[in-house]
Amino acid sequence: YMAIESLEVSPKPGTTLSRDEERAITLLTREKRLVGNHYETGLLWRIDDVRLPCNRVMALRRDACLRRKMSKNPTLAASIRATMRGYEAKGYIRRLTKEEVNAKGPRDWYLPIFPVVNPNKPGKVRMVFDAAAEVNGVSLNKCLLTGPDQLSSLPTVLHRFREHSIAVVGDIREMFFQVKMKAEDQRSQMFYWCGENTNAAPDVYTLTLMTFGAACSPSAAQYVKNTNADRFVELYPKAVNCIKELHYVDDMLASVDTEEEDIKLCDEVKYIHAQGGLDITNWLSNSDRVISHLQEGEEHPPPPKDATPVHDRGTSRSITKVLGMWWDTKADVFTFRRSIRHDEELLSGRKHPTKRDVLRTLMAVYDPLGLIGHYLMYLKVVLQEIWRAKLDWDAELSNELTQKWSAWIQLLPQLQQVSVPRCYHGVRNNETKVQLHVFCDASECGMAAVAYFRFVTGDTINCALIGSKTRVAPLTFVSIPRLELQAAVIGARFATNILRSHQITVNERFFWTDSRNVISWLKSDHRRYTQFVAVRVGELLELTKEAEWNWISTKIN
Repeated sequence: YMAIESLEVSPKPGTTLSRDEERAITLLTREKRLVGNHYETGLLWRIDDVRLPCNRVMALRRDACLRRKMSKNPTLAASIRATMRGYEAKGYIRRLTKEEVNAKGPRDWYLPIFPVVNPNKPGKVRMVFDAAAEVNGVSLNKCLLTGPDQLSSLPTVLHRFREHSIAVVGDIREMFFQVKMKAEDQRSQMFYWCGENTNAAPDVYTLTLMTFGAACSPSAAQYVKNTNADRFVELYPKAVNCIKELHYVDDMLASVDTEEEDIKLCDEVKYIHAQGGLDITNWLSNSDRVISHLQEGEEHPPPPKDATPVHDRGTSRSITKVLGMWWDTKADVFTFRRSIRHDEELLSGRKHPTKRDVLRTLMAVYDPLGLIGHYLMYLKVVLQEIWRAKLDWDAELSNELTQKWSAWIQLLPQLQQVSVPRCYHGVRNNETKVQLHVFCDASECGMAAVAYFRFVTGDTINCALIGSKTRVAPLTFVSIPRLELQAAVIGARFATNILRSHQITVNERFFWTDSRNVISWLKSDHRRYTQFVAVRVGELLELTKEAEWNWISTKIN
């Protein structure tokens, strides 16, 4: 949660690779190879001569726990067995022979397994291979490198998804399971499985491919995906850019101006992925023509991922979850829904809230772009007041704090009526001028910045909300002028990242503040001021131009 909150407003970290990241890239380059139409790689070991302790006893103990759980829940047991049968039929796992079991190696390791159920996908069970399980302080993950972060920025993917009128979403099916593991490292991914009979002695199996539980898998999967795409950069440059820049883990989000462009792009992306053994499916678009084309040849087109029919104002709409956000493909807008993690008794007022409840509720509302930042900011301030009161996590709130909490939850049902257009503006022409407007403000409670695009085509003007960033004021006292200055810094960083993450050409930038102190500091020699002011004014002048800053009345800011 805090990582998402800090996106686009934290100082940009350095891009130099660490020694561990350099070693990970070297290993990936050396171990990666194309076998048939699937890639094979190895585990990213921290050191070359790794020797792992024997963890058979721990793995057998965890296997016994799993079997007891299955015996108590026949429905769960049936789902687990069906999932494991599917894995074995697809070749994801295989049972070892007696000779293979008796053979011993310095990197032999057994992975405990356990089921995970996603509340958004009832009935579906995913098996987790626990690479974090420890024996004598040693786990498989502790012996592996995580590798460099090769993911595209989440805001960048979502911003680019909003740029054009025709949008499409796809999902790489079982992405990690499409990358094979070299035979030598498969012995570090052994596990016990009882099969159909929970009372029989378990057999020893091994994973023949990458698993989501291993620390190095996310980086290795992205490396394989991008490396495969680079083979086609001369033939399909736009599709390669889409794969490397507009995929977030296994999800693709793209937008273009026309249906023809969308169909061509998706066909090229599908072809490139197929050459590396990756299958992109679960297509979703706001264009019926695009969807019809992408689902041609499928006997039973898969339903949109996490699609849920929602009835609103007498109309039926299909609302789908994409990267955690709810997208109404018919109206082409983002909407908001109450999380299933919300406690109904708590939100109805029948249960008295605690500090833990308030924090859990705040973190359950997913808003990576800050489209409802003004609504969430109120609860952030209430949470800070609870913190100041020094209440224990499970202590009930005072009457005053409970009243403020009640005022917030009374508006929560109305949140589902909020909709924000996915696309900023329709097809733009060469005459369209684009302005970026960022409004900055602060009070004794916190700081905020909100950004808009303003599209001017002749006499026609259209404005679109990009998003917002909010911060509560520090617990220690800070003067209002200094908070206004910090709000300006948040706005400048936000604008810089907006320009970096969009392909829209911005002709002009405007920054608005109702603080005459900030305007005065920007026009003066900042070296004359205290370190707090000087450092922040220096950053503002580095990220923006003095002429771009404007004063605006508090009433209309």
